[in-house]
Amino acid sequence: MLLQLLDNALGLLLIVLGFGLVIVVHEAGHFFAALWAGIRVQGFAVGFGPAAITYRKGLGLRRSSSEPEYRRLLAQQRARQLPGDPHDRGWISDGGTLVSPCEYRINWVPLGGYVKMLGQEDANPGAISDEPDSYQNASVPKRLVVISAGVVMNVILAAILFVLVFNIGLKQNPPIVGQLSDESPAARAGIVSGDRILEVDGAPVTTMNDAIVAVAMSKKDRPVPVVVQRPGEAAPIELSAEPEPGAQRGLLSLGIPPARQPTIGIEHTTRPDRAFITSTLERVGIDVPLGSTLVSAGGRSIEGSATIAPLREAARESNGAPISLAFKGPDTQVIEVSAAPEAEFMTGAVLFDDVPSGIQHLLGLTPLMKVAATNEDGAKAGLLTDDVFIRIGEADWPSMFEGISQIRAHAGREVALTILRGGELITLRAPVSTQGLVGFTPAGAFETSILADTPRFIDADTRKSVTPASSRLEPPVFGGVRIVAVSGETVTSLIDVREALQRVTLDAHNAGEPATVSLTLETLARESLDAALVDEATWELTPDDLARLHELSWTPGPIVAAFDLAAMTLKADGPLDALAMGAHETKRMLLMTYATFLRLYEGSVKIQALSGPVGIAHTGMQIAAQDLLSLIFFLAVISANLAVINFLPIPIVDGGMFLLLLAEGIRKKPVPIALQNGLTLIGLAIIGTVFVIVTYNDIARIFGS
Repeated sequence: MLLQLLDNALGLLLIVLGFGLVIVVHEAGHFFAALWAGIRVQGFAVGFGPAAITYRKGLGLRRSSSEPEYRRLLAQQRARQLPGDPHDRGWISDGGTLVSPCEYRINWVPLGGYVKMLGQEDANPGAISDEPDSYQNASVPKRLVVISAGVVMNVILAAILFVLVFNIGLKQNPPIVGQLSDESPAARAGIVSGDRILEVDGAPVTTMNDAIVAVAMSKKDRPVPVVVQRPGEAAPIELSAEPEPGAQRGLLSLGIPPARQPTIGIEHTTRPDRAFITSTLERVGIDVPLGSTLVSAGGRSIEGSATIAPLREAARESNGAPISLAFKGPDTQVIEVSAAPEAEFMTGAVLFDDVPSGIQHLLGLTPLMKVAATNEDGAKAGLLTDDVFIRIGEADWPSMFEGISQIRAHAGREVALTILRGGELITLRAPVSTQGLVGFTPAGAFETSILADTPRFIDADTRKSVTPASSRLEPPVFGGVRIVAVSGETVTSLIDVREALQRVTLDAHNAGEPATVSLTLETLARESLDAALVDEATWELTPDDLARLHELSWTPGPIVAAFDLAAMTLKADGPLDALAMGAHETKRMLLMTYATFLRLYEGSVKIQALSGPVGIAHTGMQIAAQDLLSLIFFLAVISANLAVINFLPIPIVDGGMFLLLLAEGIRKKPVPIALQNGLTLIGLAIIGTVFVIVTYNDIARIFGS
């Protein structure tokens, strides 16, 4: 715990210093431009709040602000001056020593910085000065340069940082499609696992992040053209996909996960990640050290493979039998183990928080919710891995959809739980966080044949209700029913049910005909799980039902999460190439930021997707925990974003002030102070409102994840 806190503290320090650097560079642009324009600069500060250390030429270093001393000396000098003396322009002669009007400060709050020019205050347009070297007395073209210089410096900084990153080489996920859900927009469009994405919406794709961003920035309610290169195919394949709002901040998504490479945990450098990998390996009973590489699966060699696609093939061919695996450890020793595959089930869409979400089922037969893993909060509540929920709150026999809904409905309170553990019923009361969390990872309890209530399935595209095949059972099934036999074959789990259904319908499926099967059902008493009623149900399955049933195979299971995401290195061939790549990436980031605001206006990007200072700091801490180069790339992105945001036509930011100066140049006189004050208040209101919204969203995401 202490080491994790130290990691977090170091990450926070790095992102605060980095973010401060981005803002200081912005302000340095204003500072040097003001000196060039002959405007008196009264202060250049790093950070906000009280001064920690200051320096002023002629007075030297101080442990607090030298401004009171400067003001006293200035008053004394002006008292000695006679009418007609040349203006001092802020400089003071103190006993033969020249004292500068500009104070350089390092303040106690290390967040950004500012430049103070004579007669120029962003929040107070009326703070003007008649001095000849004041901001107001500089020409409009010079003031336009001063206002624009901060944005220009941020663009230059972004380009420099990108050049540095590409000269060293940045690891990214290649645009290779990982394991797709059958209900994902990508799968419905014909994209398959292993495809390499070449283009999205006409834009070339280099990394998986390029593809994700291109989809997120696409226009609302319009198919997105996607070009992929499929292994074994000579020519690229052109497809069209319909994006949907995804779980990540509601941004448009095709539901494409990145592929994984056959290396265990070597890229997971943070302690929480290492702990997750280790616990995953322990859970599946595989003892291999971090950094081991899978070299064979199911007897087939996969050395040199860039992804774990061969492992998935071995799982599909296993028919449920353990898969033999061979790993080459960091010391080159070969370690042979076996892993149990996991039965594949169907994925249906349900409407969750107004977003189509996937839930697993078997022709509509829906499992109860179980605990796949717990964190510290879940363990304190008394939950254990593989606990099966019989009741959550007011819901009996909850599916994963109903279970999560009930827990969220009890946010900030306790929720009553009845769980099945080792054949015994246990009652608990678990505290629910204000974000609607208890502290566990949910999953479907396919290891039992007790059914949950069937949720309302929908078509993910049209959001219209979809009638599952289980609705044709006669009599109907409902939550709390246990399947004990399929056409006379005894079953104890939904995995057994799946296998039995495939066996008894094989001939009908091969002939393309419908099939009729019988299910022996027990209706259970929730208080004891005793069979209150035994019944026989008849099930008419169509050829389409059978086709979906017999498509189900086996997957590698939880071990997949232990493998690193596939990686590639973006590295320039030389300094000139790095410069070109840096310029291209800077341009792309600037255009993408403008596109974000356009999509906000169109509605395909919601304001909930934006991040404020809290979200930036949280993301930066996570990135800082990876490596310094990733943090530098992140700061380059922030610098490019800051350039765009600062030049938006909003009063009080540089873009709004630029427009006011243009108006002054056209009118040949300043915009009236009253109007400037009004516009400033509007700008403050806009920025304040957005700040509150994005900060709320950031906190909700961080503490609700």
